[in-house]
Amino acid sequence: MAQGLKCIMQWFMDRKCLTLLVILSLVIRFAILMVVIEHPEKSLGGDAGHYDLIARNLLAKHQFLGPSTMLGTKHYKGLSFWHEAQLYPDSMIPESLRPPLYPGFLAAIYLLFGRSVAVVLLFQNLLAVMTGIIAYKVSEKLFGNTVGIITFILITCNLGLLAFPFYLLTETLFVFLLTLAFWFLIEFLETSRKKYLLFSAVIAGASALCKPITCYLILAVMPVLVMKYRTELSRIVVYGLLYSGVAMMVISPWLIRNYLIFNHAKISSSQGLNLYIVNVSMMESDKFASDWGLLHKQKLIDVQEIIDKSKLNSMEISTITEEMGLSAIRKEPLSYLRIHLKGMVRMLIGHNLPYLHALLTDKPYNSGSALSIFVETGSLRSALDSLRRTSGSLPVVVVLIVIVRALIYMFFLYGGYRMIKTSPLYLLLFLSFIGYFVVLTGPFGIDPRFSVPIIPFINIVASFGIYSLFERFRLHRETSKGEV
Repeated sequence: MAQGLKCIMQWFMDRKCLTLLVILSLVIRFAILMVVIEHPEKSLGGDAGHYDLIARNLLAKHQFLGPSTMLGTKHYKGLSFWHEAQLYPDSMIPESLRPPLYPGFLAAIYLLFGRSVAVVLLFQNLLAVMTGIIAYKVSEKLFGNTVGIITFILITCNLGLLAFPFYLLTETLFVFLLTLAFWFLIEFLETSRKKYLLFSAVIAGASALCKPITCYLILAVMPVLVMKYRTELSRIVVYGLLYSGVAMMVISPWLIRNYLIFNHAKISSSQGLNLYIVNVSMMESDKFASDWGLLHKQKLIDVQEIIDKSKLNSMEISTITEEMGLSAIRKEPLSYLRIHLKGMVRMLIGHNLPYLHALLTDKPYNSGSALSIFVETGSLRSALDSLRRTSGSLPVVVVLIVIVRALIYMFFLYGGYRMIKTSPLYLLLFLSFIGYFVVLTGPFGIDPRFSVPIIPFINIVASFGIYSLFERFRLHRETSKGEV
């Protein structure tokens, strides 16, 4: 233990610039934390209240329990200790909507420190800084120390990775695990040591227990294995099976639990529910130019009626709603393709300013801000009209964010272009991970929250682009001086 701490300290001492940036990042996050803990209810809105309730049930009843209805958390008051469990003690049933890792993370903190929102936020901010350090290590490994420093700065300043550690939501823990799995995958590709592939697979499996979207992460890994071992089919097959098999072993206890309780071996019941309630609502809203919120609410009511009238468990309800969603999509495949593609684009251009803005001001999350309107409607005219109506400094901030995002993507494209020549294998890996999340997220890309997983990968490539561009200018200047 002491030797390990000594090695860590020496590692940071050898990287003084990174150490100073880490300290500065922690100071900024601590300052924001001091503001946020004055109103901890902001950190517990929406899905956060559900995670908090499950965590408290884990501690009190030693079971993974949630509300008995889909709308059970609608009026949940997150700050009232055991509020919902006390009011509706018999309404808690085995939970299937939320995977276990994040509620377990909360429960572990509650067990050690009591139910303190501030302590959870502190731990999440430490994870966010560690995510930046891991991204630095990936960049340093592939491109050198300077690119690593640029990567850490970009990730530290990113609004998504700055805002979400202050919410009791899965994003921070999930991105940390995903970046860690990516780092071990890089180590495997560099050294061909199978232990790194195993570590990556274990962590990928754990991340699927945080957000189920990584269940199929092998789809992002396989193209890289094929490219690296294109003349060795047996190694491609063995490594592919090893990665997916180990990840499945990590997930399997939860699948067994759900099979025993619900007779369905799925990680979550969210897939079917989201397909009908969210995706079909978006499709109908886009096709008929109607209010998405009203359609979404009506779909919730429809599903709630099925729940109230039947004796089916939540997984069975999910299966029914999944078929309802697929049926609607089969009737209008082009309409669904349209909203899927729009969601992919919005995921790439989305921003997280409203989440940070809501934390630091008395105003709630404002989906009517100019950039949000552009992201949600695709209408530049509506966004500009909103911008003109907005008073104060927010329009300036929005414009700056748009400019910075545009520059990041320009550097990303240039970095990708340079990687085609220098490291095509790793370019494929970055593009595979980014493409995986963009394609699978689809219509959900309307919420900038879902863009958070791809932030580290985009910024690493963009950092290499920044470095390469400055190196090109430097060499050009030196060449010009030499000629003179």
